[in-house]
Amino acid sequence: MFFTQPAAECRSSMPLDRTIKCWGVVERDLETPWFHVCLQLHEDGFDFGHTLLVADIGQLDALLGQIPKDASVRSLMMVTPPWMNHSQHWRMERVVRLHTSLVEASADITFRIEIDCGITYTLHSLSLAREAALKPRCIYEEVL
Repeated sequence: MFFTQPAAECRSSMPLDRTIKCWGVVERDLETPWFHVCLQLHEDGFDFGHTLLVADIGQLDALLGQIPKDASVRSLMMVTPPWMNHSQHWRMERVVRLHTSLVEASADITFRIEIDCGITYTLHSLSLAREAALKPRCIYEEVL
């Protein structure tokens, strides 16, 4: 989850829309992986880019399942903490494929994230509805 302090709130660049909140700084409460998603929206003959910071794999799964037909994922990056990427620093790593798999022995559902350097990470999501994901499925595959 991301959170912010009240002092980090900035004025919105859209002064007539008071529902939009802007922050100059956001924080993470845990050292767990999160995702950086660049979307390309096509609207009325124009292209618009949007960058989203997604707090966990369950929210990423939900987001990617709701992308409208006139939008596409330009890039998907996973930001990994040091304990996960076996380094001294956080790393932003390009995702080339994301899919679910079923662990036969326990019937647990996992997310397999394939990174461009050949590494595959496995994550679990507590928010994933078990009934909705009984079959392995591809959630994202990079298009070159």
